[in-house]
Amino acid sequence: MAGEYRFPGGLSPRDVMKILKSGRTVVRRLTLAEGLTVSQVLKKLATSDGLFGDIQV
Repeated sequence: MAGEYRFPGGLSPRDVMKILKSGRTVVRRLTLAEGLTVSQVLKKLATSDGLFGDIQV
């Protein structure tokens, strides 16, 4: 399953496969308050940990 996975150090190849097979990806949450402007939302997205990429407006 595609996604972001967390792998603690020192895992065996078997342990890595178990994590991948589990499908438990890293979940990131972002809350945006109602009434924010587009500019404020873009700033919040730009400063949020773990989020990256281009935003097309």
